[in-house]
Amino acid sequence: MNFAHSFWDEPVVYAYCITIRPGRIKGWGMHKLQSDRYFHVSGSLRCVLYDGRAESSTYGAFEIHNLTRESPGLLLIPPGVWHADQNWGDDEAILLNFPTRPYDHAQPDKYRLDPHAGEIPFDWTLQDG
Repeated sequence: MNFAHSFWDEPVVYAYCITIRPGRIKGWGMHKLQSDRYFHVSGSLRCVLYDGRAESSTYGAFEIHNLTRESPGLLLIPPGVWHADQNWGDDEAILLNFPTRPYDHAQPDKYRLDPHAGEIPFDWTLQDG
C-alpha cells in the first residue's frame, strides 16, 4: 500500500475479502455514506458502475472496468454509485475492499438490487473478443 496515492486519502477503517465464483454476479450494491475501495487480488472480473446520483453530470452512465491477473487495479466507487461484479473467468475471483466507513450493524449503509431485474438496464451478456 502506498498511502501517498490519492486512492488512500481517507484512512483505512475497515477491510474485508469478497469472493465471486465463476459465472456469478455480485450486485447491484450501493452506499449512500461510504466509498468502496477495491483492490483486485485474483480472477477475471468485470466491475460495472452505474451513476445513480441525480445531481451528477454522469447520471445514468455506465463505467466498466475489467480486472485480470494481466491488468490488475485499484477501483474507487463513490457514494451513490451502484456497482456489480461479474466473474467471467474459470477461477474464483477475489477482491479486498477497504470502505471509507466501518460497517454499522445497527444501520447498514447498503442498498441492493437484483442484477437481472432490469431496474438498472445493463446487458450482462459477455461479448466475443
